[in-house]
Amino acid sequence: QTAANVPAAEWPPALPEPLPIDAAGSIKRLRAIGQQYAEKLDMTPELMLRKKTLEALLKSGYPDGPYQ
Repeated sequence: QTAANVPAAEWPPALPEPLPIDAAGSIKRLRAIGQQYAEKLDMTPELMLRKKTLEALLKSGYPDGPYQ
């Protein structure tokens, strides 16, 4: 009941939109590249590239870039 009385200007920021479905292919390709480099460097791929990091990178400029 009290939340209904809070003005819209005081609402928390909206959650970011999820990536489109076609971005999943890009994430898979980036992960595969990261895995190749991780194997060359003899390290765990998860330490090198995290899914959250890849998604943030894609969100920064998807679909046409530039990426941040």
